[in-house]
Amino acid sequence: MQLYCSTGAFVGKVNNRNYKLIEEVNRAIVCDGFEFMIYESWTDKLLDIARYIRNQCINIPVVHSDKKMGIAISACTHKSHNEAVEKLILNCKAASILGAKYVLIHPWGYPGSDAKIDEIVMFLPELSSICEDSGLELLIEMVVGNLNDPIYNIKKVLGKLPKAKLAVDTRHLAFHGKLESLYRESDLVNNIEHVHISDYVGGTMDWSKMRHVLHPGTGNINFKEFIGFLKSIEYSYGITLESWSADSMKVDTDRINESLEFIRQLA
Repeated sequence: MQLYCSTGAFVGKVNNRNYKLIEEVNRAIVCDGFEFMIYESWTDKLLDIARYIRNQCINIPVVHSDKKMGIAISACTHKSHNEAVEKLILNCKAASILGAKYVLIHPWGYPGSDAKIDEIVMFLPELSSICEDSGLELLIEMVVGNLNDPIYNIKKVLGKLPKAKLAVDTRHLAFHGKLESLYRESDLVNNIEHVHISDYVGGTMDWSKMRHVLHPGTGNINFKEFIGFLKSIEYSYGITLESWSADSMKVDTDRINESLEFIRQLA
C-alpha cells in the first residue's frame, strides 16, 4: 500500500486555496505522494497551476477532480451534461501535466445527489472514455447519497461498468453506517483501487457531523478492522489521508505525519 496526503487536507478557503503551500510542505510530510485536489475557483488558471506543481517535481499519482462536477452530473440535464464533460476534459489536461495515473470523480452531488441514479449511471461510460482518451484511469468514489447508501449506488454503477475502478471513503461509508457492510461485499472488493481515510464521529446520516473531516483515531471508526479488511483482500493500491490540518497561518505537518504513521503502523 502507498500512503498519500490530499492537498485538500491543507489547501482550502481558510488560506485562499494557496496551491504554493504544496511546494512548502512537500519535504515535511512523510508520504509516497499527494492527491491533488482541484477547486472550481482555479478553472481559468488550472493548467498554469498544474505546470507550476509539475516543475516542483512533486509526485501526484491521483487527481481529485472539481467536486462541482458531481453536482453537474447529478442534475441530469443537457446543459449540466455538457458542463460535466467540459470540467472533466479540463481536469484530465491538468492530471496529464501533473503525471497522474488516476482522475477521481464524485459521481453525484448536491442538491440532486443520487435521486436520478439510473440516469447518472448511463452517463458514466462517457466520462470513463474521456479519461481513457487522455491516458488516465477513472476512479469513481463511493460518496454519500440523499436517498441510498454508497454500496447500493455503486452496485448500480457496476451493473453498467463492471470493470469500474472504485474509491472507498471511510467517512462517507461510516456516515451511512455501511463501512462494516463493505467487508461482506465480495462482488465489488476486486474493483477497489483507491481509499480515502478520515474519521467520523456522528450517528447514521447525521448531517451536522458530515463535514467534520477528522483525523483517524479521533472518531468512531475502527481503523484496525478496516486496514485488516484491506489486507484480507490483498489491497496494494493507494491510501489518501484527507483529514483537515491547517489554519490561516500554517499547515500542521506534524499532525499529518502522526496520522500517516498511525495508518502505516496498521498497514
